[in-house]
Amino acid sequence: MPGSKIGGLKAARTNKLRYGEDFYKRMGQKGGRKGTTGGFWYAKYVLGSNLPQEAGRLGGLKSRKPKKEQEEPQHSSWFERLRKAI
Repeated sequence: MPGSKIGGLKAARTNKLRYGEDFYKRMGQKGGRKGTTGGFWYAKYVLGSNLPQEAGRLGGLKSRKPKKEQEEPQHSSWFERLRKAI
């Protein structure tokens, strides 16, 4: 039955029986080798740029979290708290 979860499981089992347990691993390797878009590995090792680091830095700078406001430091001793209260 094509197009269902059960059909997909049956097809996977058949492919593994016919072509070996590493069938999907080899297919993924072939697809990865044929890729021409490069990705970050290409930018870092072939072009020698720091594009991945720069992308991470920019993402961190554009964080959507609100900035923390400076809080008053906690006093460590009861004497300092008392002096501040007076």
